Amino acid sequence: MVIKPYEETKKMQFFRTLYTRFDPDEEQRQYYDGLKKGEEGERIFSELLREVNNGSLILHNLLFEQLNSLFQIDAVLAAQKILHLFEVKNFQGDYYIESGKWYTGYGTEIQNPVSQLRRSEILLQQFLKKHGFNLKIKSSLIFINPEFTLYLAPRNLPIILPTQVNRFLHQLKGNPFKPGKSHFTLAEKLISSHMEENFSDRIPHYHYDQLKKGLDCATCRSLNTIVKGSSLICLNCKHVEKVDLGVVRCIKQFQLLFPKKKMTVNIIEDWCASMVSPKTIRRILAKYYIIKGFGKATHYVESEPKNLEDL
Repeated sequence: MVIKPYEETKKMQFFRTLYTRFDPDEEQRQYYDGLKKGEEGERIFSELLREVNNGSLILHNLLFEQLNSLFQIDAVLAAQKILHLFEVKNFQGDYYIESGKWYTGYGTEIQNPVSQLRRSEILLQQFLKKHGFNLKIKSSLIFINPEFTLYLAPRNLPIILPTQVNRFLHQLKGNPFKPGKSHFTLAEKLISSHMEENFSDRIPHYHYDQLKKGLDCATCRSLNTIVKGSSLICLNCKHVEKVDLGVVRCIKQFQLLFPKKKMTVNIIEDWCASMVSPKTIRRILAKYYIIKGFGKATHYVESEPKNLEDL
């Protein structure tokens, strides 16, 4: 039973939105590519974990603070008196372990992912004890990419290799149980204690004028799109959607990148590269947002969106 489903993080949404309209330098691009790869691995594992469906409670994407230390959890699964802790890695290529240290196939040392997992396990155990939960933690380091190979790994490490993932999930699936009140109480505590990550130190300096304008494609994120009638058509991947959805997504992206700027018909028209008329912008803003002010001071503020797709 998925209590907190996998969702793309706000950090990923932000950088994807920014780098669709802004050309990052090499260091920024590498950071973004690593972020994308990591989130893709978590998404794939979340889909596999959903198939366990044995009554266990599943939660994804958790960030906690314990003893002034932040620690992130990719996924947990609560079953009987055991809390399974999963750290997901989407590594690709050859890696090896030598004298307890991890290296790429080219001999570059990387941060030891088992040490990362152990740290999360210790802090999570302290968190559980602090809040009165007595559960054993069983930690697993999941390598999800089928093109990952690890050499010289000791057999006692809590590692699940790509060829072992299906077997591992099948074992979990074979242990059905009915969660009790304490399990749901734990899930509620984990969700209520979850924090939003502060990634402001990773954001490059940017301003409105240097960003590319236009309506992006919901599928491939290309700005190479055209509007025909009520449809937004991507010339890159040929995806077609209602233009209203594309405009609302564009507005949400503007809010994400410029939370302090006022939304007006003129600025949203410019943000959409004048691909739709002011009349259409005004209609969409009036439909999904609340109007404030009069005359030149007219602007729009957030309301509950209706039938909107994700960014």
